[in-house]
Amino acid sequence: TLTIVVSDVNDNAPVYANSFTNVSFVESLSTPTTLASLPATDIDLGANAVIDYAIASGNTDNLFTYNANGDLILSSPADYETTQYYELVLTATDRGATRLTTTTIVYVTVQNANDNVLTITPSSGTVSLTLPEDTPVGDTVVQVAATDADLGTDLSYGFVFGNDQGYLSVNPHTGAVYLVQALDREALSSLTVGVEINSTQGESATATLSIIITDVNDNDPSFSLGNYVFEVPNNTTAGTDVGALTVADSDVTSPNNVVTLSIESGDTNSRFSFNGQTLRAADTLNADTQNLYNLVVIAVDGGSTARTSTAYVTVHVAAAIAVTQVNKYDPVFTQDTYSWTVSESAAVGTQVGTLSADDADKGDYGLVSYALESTSTFTVDSTTGAVTLNSALEYSTAKSYNLFVTATDTAGNSSRTSTAALVISVTDVNNHAPVFSGTPYTVTVPETTATGTAFFVMKAGDLDSGAFGTVSYSIASGNDEARFAIDSSSGALSLATALDFETTTQYVLTILGSDGGNPSLTGTATITIGVLDENDNAPIFANSRLDLRIGSDATAMSTVTTVAATDADT
Repeated sequence: TLTIVVSDVNDNAPVYANSFTNVSFVESLSTPTTLASLPATDIDLGANAVIDYAIASGNTDNLFTYNANGDLILSSPADYETTQYYELVLTATDRGATRLTTTTIVYVTVQNANDNVLTITPSSGTVSLTLPEDTPVGDTVVQVAATDADLGTDLSYGFVFGNDQGYLSVNPHTGAVYLVQALDREALSSLTVGVEINSTQGESATATLSIIITDVNDNDPSFSLGNYVFEVPNNTTAGTDVGALTVADSDVTSPNNVVTLSIESGDTNSRFSFNGQTLRAADTLNADTQNLYNLVVIAVDGGSTARTSTAYVTVHVAAAIAVTQVNKYDPVFTQDTYSWTVSESAAVGTQVGTLSADDADKGDYGLVSYALESTSTFTVDSTTGAVTLNSALEYSTAKSYNLFVTATDTAGNSSRTSTAALVISVTDVNNHAPVFSGTPYTVTVPETTATGTAFFVMKAGDLDSGAFGTVSYSIASGNDEARFAIDSSSGALSLATALDFETTTQYVLTILGSDGGNPSLTGTATITIGVLDENDNAPIFANSRLDLRIGSDATAMSTVTTVAATDADT
């Protein structure tokens, strides 16, 4: 037998199923992920058929690996914004003594994903800046910068808050912010504006513009008057204030609003100076030397480029004139009628109120003395006008006092007087207990009186008013048998249960009268109720039946027996 063994020769190269393959994936695909299975086959045997795989070219970013199973794997994240397309040359090489290789091409397409966040520069999203109030309208205030690394993304800009007054405008395409309305630091110190950036990928972010408006010296000092006129006495001494000028500068910060006054002309002999905004005599002002001065005063602010304004001041130096005072004015009370209240329990010496009157005259002529019409109940302090209680009050006797008060100035023979009304109302306190008049009381009631019948009315008086003077009635004692009832409001005594003269001939009750104070004050009265006997009982025999035996020999009109009957009445 002849056996011929055929030895394999590596005469077949590996073969791919396709000469090229298209693969695509989204850039956000996680790694590692198999993109495609691309094995080759080799019909040789043994080592000649074992295939090694490799990427020959095109893997510029080293994103891909080609493993021993022929799987093409995404091993590192892709970035569409860096590379959108790869052309990979894959090789399959057998392990024959003379190694044979074949290739295939893989076209890899990376698809875009919205994987980049819209960002604002600076990263905090807040832009702080200062603007002088004289910034020209139309100037670019700031450039809001935002980026989105995703390709093909467009951004738009717009205000979302803080621009209600329309000082700013934003270019919707570039983010440039412009001043479109003049600023005034005196009216507005700052602006806080929100700019919203939106991307075509559906993202949004907000930048906050924090704008501080700085003051510019754009306002002149302003006098309250264009002309001031002052008059001073003759021989006014140096250092005496002549008069105050009022000047202000609308700028809001120093030194732009700091104003200095000086005399530009009219003060040839240096008679005046300024202390702040007060014109002051720098030398004695004598009317015989000069009785009229016309000064030109200039106000200068402290701005780097100073601004000024002018006022005119006339100073009259009056000659000495002797003036005799005349009592021209009446005292005037602060009220035509004073209305006060005082409790009837107020202690003597309590101040009820204070009168007040003014007199426009000067000196002693303007001093006022107070008086009160004759009354022993109240007194008034002639100097202070304080009205105090002079004797105890009793509401039940006098509920109010209607008085007249006078205010007289101290001008002697030419004194003047004014009058006002004073009404003092006394408030009641619960200081009186109920009082029964005529106590003790005596009353008789027939024993046959029907229950519920009112037979006597108790009456107590209380000098207090309102609830304090309202009396309620109750039975305090003597009603142990509950024979009687009393109406708490009217004081009417009535019979609660039937009387019986044969049982009780007399009752003595203590009636309590209580007022509505808290605590309540009380008074008592005694009433003696006599029970009148009535013929309300029939006679009763000792025996309802009596059996007798009478002898046949009894004579006429002889006593057979004696019967007895009783009657409960007296």
